[in-house]
Amino acid sequence: MEEDEPDLETALKVVAIMQTITEDLDESGKRAWRKMLGISSKPANSPKRSPKKKTEHQNSERE
Repeated sequence: MEEDEPDLETALKVVAIMQTITEDLDESGKRAWRKMLGISSKPANSPKRSPKKKTEHQNSERE
């Protein structure tokens, strides 16, 4: 586990730097940042799931 500690410390520093950068950006800078990271600027709505139908196998198990 000690071998992973320097990597974890570096990862935490990178996240802190990225958070600081994004907090200081204006809206156009945030859009550019999202584009660079490949994140859509519009929030994606997750598709609504239809209720699962019971399969014949599930029905036979209950009987």
